[in-house]
Amino acid sequence: MSNTSIAAYPTARGKECLDLIGAQHPEWRVVLNPRKFVADVNVMVMENERAMLVWLVYPQYEDWKLYKELAAQFECGWMQVFFQAHIAWEYNLHDAQEQIIDRFQTLPSMWGHETGPVGNAEVVAGRWSIPPANIQRYLKPWNERLRRRKAYWCRDEFRYGQYEQGHDFLRAVTGLSFPGA
Repeated sequence: MSNTSIAAYPTARGKECLDLIGAQHPEWRVVLNPRKFVADVNVMVMENERAMLVWLVYPQYEDWKLYKELAAQFECGWMQVFFQAHIAWEYNLHDAQEQIIDRFQTLPSMWGHETGPVGNAEVVAGRWSIPPANIQRYLKPWNERLRRRKAYWCRDEFRYGQYEQGHDFLRAVTGLSFPGA
């Protein structure tokens, strides 16, 4: 999962999401809540009772554009989590008016910066109605001291310094993850 992104929405409307994508892109194969990774699919959607993840797997379309269109249809804010070149992850949190209201970068030096957006656990947690403490430890810029540690040892699969840690973050925010991601 290199140079891709996943969108998270604080709403559970998976079937409606499939219908909307299918109407706009009838040539695409879209699956809802797969139990294992599905090859040759364009979009995977995961949902539970309070959230939804959308992953445009093989972009033939700008993923940001699709995610923005879904947010407009659902009249809600959304978060786009980027997985950058097998190196880092970061996010932009958008409100319902498409404005970025929070950002975070694990590795600002990747973009030539000494410091980057630090993220605000309270803002993110408020959108998904979770305690900020559930995600606060993910919002640390990576450094050598953190490299061998996990943000939440008992529940995380990945460590600081692994771009896949973004999946642990998404799971902490939404309670969802994609199989094989």
